[in-house]
Amino acid sequence: MFRKQASILVLCLFLGTCLARKLHAPVRPNSHIQELQEESRELAATNAATSANCFTTYNPRLQQSVVRFENDFGACIATYDNASALIIGKYKKTRDEILLTASNSCNACCLAAPAQDSLGAMVKQFECASDVSAMNSKIFYAISANATETSVQIQQDLATVVSQKELCVETANRIYVEDTATSYENLNACLKGNIVNFPTSVAPYTTTRGYYDTTPGHH
Repeated sequence: MFRKQASILVLCLFLGTCLARKLHAPVRPNSHIQELQEESRELAATNAATSANCFTTYNPRLQQSVVRFENDFGACIATYDNASALIIGKYKKTRDEILLTASNSCNACCLAAPAQDSLGAMVKQFECASDVSAMNSKIFYAISANATETSVQIQQDLATVVSQKELCVETANRIYVEDTATSYENLNACLKGNIVNFPTSVAPYTTTRGYYDTTPGHH
């Protein structure tokens, strides 16, 4: 009997290891689930007669929770990446125009008056430098204002998608924890010999699908 119980315990530990290995997305440790897992191990060792049937029933449900979480987490990250790419595309033209204007202004300042060692040329060089600098000061003021405004807009758009990603991941974590805890609670009730009524199939979650609008600037 002891050997049979030990075998069941080894099976239980093996199943837990498999579940942990399959979970490729990060989940915050949950003390309640850890307590339920420990209880499952203890019950499996002391209730060998019912352990096999209970694990056959609930191990697939636990694995479904893992797969569902990985899919939901992956959807959160993919949506965030898509939204970030849209933000880059939205402001790329503005960035390129600002950089081109700045580059042209700098080149004009440097090349406006070629250096010549004569008094007349030197006077023209100073006059040209003065005119170009006055013109460029207006250009760079406009560049500064435009760049500052665009930077603020980008930060607002980025803050929106980061917040949405965090909320999406938090929802995926919550669903995983709740579903996993319920499965372990039912598993432990089964290991105690109690009759547990459970659905024949698990409805798919849609909480994180289409969770937020990826359009930059959408609030």
